[in-house]
Amino acid sequence: MVHGTRKVHGSSTSSTRQGHHAIQKDIQRSSASIAELSHRYNLNPKMVRKWRHRSSVEDERMGPKQPSSTSLSDLEEVAAITFRHTTWLALNDCFFALQRFISHLTRSSLHWLHWRHSISQLPRQTDEAMDKPSFKHYSIGYLHMDI
Repeated sequence: MVHGTRKVHGSSTSSTRQGHHAIQKDIQRSSASIAELSHRYNLNPKMVRKWRHRSSVEDERMGPKQPSSTSLSDLEEVAAITFRHTTWLALNDCFFALQRFISHLTRSSLHWLHWRHSISQLPRQTDEAMDKPSFKHYSIGYLHMDI
């Protein structure tokens, strides 16, 4: 459906997500031909066929259903994840430590492995650890020396 010069379909920048869903629902319910729906909504016939065969109007997840590393074996992945969980070292430190044992490991593959398992960011320090003073407080004029 074209209103003046404004397109009303999913790839249009002026359409809303609700409008996109409404068009998908109408395509799924309609008994009109693919060519007619394609012309009515100014869509590619392939898109109309795709939307007609979907069970819902929600966009499907892109990418692999079970994401995994292309360069690491399952055992190497488990080792890298366990290492990160036990040491909580930064990415570069983990990379240099694990590279000795997994020679084909790259920083990028380790980063994406951490990202896939939601361990790419180190846990934040608690307020208790930040509030603890590193030295005992003495009164003014007192000099403390450790030799």
